[in-house]
Amino acid sequence: MRRPASAVFCLRARHAARSRFCGECGAALRPTAATTLEAVAQATSPAPLGSTAERRQLSVMFCDIVGSVALAERLDPEDLHDLLATFQRLGTKVVEAAGGLIARYQGDGILAYFG
Repeated sequence: MRRPASAVFCLRARHAARSRFCGECGAALRPTAATTLEAVAQATSPAPLGSTAERRQLSVMFCDIVGSVALAERLDPEDLHDLLATFQRLGTKVVEAAGGLIARYQGDGILAYFG
């Protein structure tokens, strides 16, 4: 089965798109040389697992600001932005001091991994 000529493929997010940038990861997209779905699948299939694979215990933590919606309704947008930036900066320091890794910031929350 052939892809439409105007479609491009994002190798990071692993999906076809019809724009200049990937809607999932934001990467700039270029047309690929592959013209069949099989060739795209082959080009993006993960490498086989070698002897480096290992099982690990992982703890996941999500924390956010309690009552942030009500707070957002009362604060000026600039003040809310400053509050969230301070929360993220302090939360990052605490997580990293405990040996954690920030996975992402989600709105008024922080998602962190430990282990």
